[in-house]
Amino acid sequence: MGPLAFSEIFYAGTSPFYFRNQFYEITNNSDEIVYLDGLYFANLYPSTATTNLPTWPTEDGNRYVYAERVWKIPGDGTTYPLAPGESFSIAQFAANHKLPQYNPNSPIDCSTSEFEFNMDNPNFPDQPATDMIHVFYNGSASKGTLPQYLTSVFGGAYVIFRVPEGESYDPVNDPNMRTRDLGTTSTNLYAKIPIRYIIDGVEAGHNESMISAKRVASVVDAGMTYVGATYNSLGVRRKKVGTREDGTPILQDTNNSTEDFERMVVPAFRFYNQGIPSWSSAN
Repeated sequence: MGPLAFSEIFYAGTSPFYFRNQFYEITNNSDEIVYLDGLYFANLYPSTATTNLPTWPTEDGNRYVYAERVWKIPGDGTTYPLAPGESFSIAQFAANHKLPQYNPNSPIDCSTSEFEFNMDNPNFPDQPATDMIHVFYNGSASKGTLPQYLTSVFGGAYVIFRVPEGESYDPVNDPNMRTRDLGTTSTNLYAKIPIRYIIDGVEAGHNESMISAKRVASVVDAGMTYVGATYNSLGVRRKKVGTREDGTPILQDTNNSTEDFERMVVPAFRFYNQGIPSWSSAN
């Protein structure tokens, strides 16, 4: 458990087949200011829960998780302070998804998101939210040719992590920090993330039965959350267990997403009255 925790995740999208409104909200669940500068976000491989798990190098043991794509928050070290109880969000596309040109049925307007996974697609132009720095995809720092950063609408596995001071992390140029799935002939490369770097991880699946198809070790997430369907406009939200004197929430974090999250909730930013950081455009 670390000072930051995923507080809300919306991945399922909205009917009919609209997924641009995915977002990830993260809350400072500690009692100290946390600087977000240099914080990494990654979705893990396989992109959906499956009993046909990859074969990773034997010498890796149980020391890593394996990422399909890795991003990082910019900053000079003190650009993005997050006080206890405050939260921020990262949107796939930080626009008002309720507009006619997107999907008026969307349950969420992401235009107040602090950060965005911008994929340089002119059909979905860059928004005012701060762009995440792209770090890794298939062995390269390049974003590739996909028109969006889409995580599975069935539910993915997500981690936030930080590289300890004095260490370096470069899965593009360091061959020891990337690998392919040895159980296939595919040449696709995945970034190794040391488990000791991870601050929080959440695994989501199709439904309750998919707990038997976990992708990550229990040390990262002992359970799994879900919304039961795709494109149903529902998400998952971490439970609240207390309130600070200033009214901001204290969230449940037992490292078990089966227990820690409310499932099938209508997505909303700062549902528990999390504070808004001073640098946020949501002010």
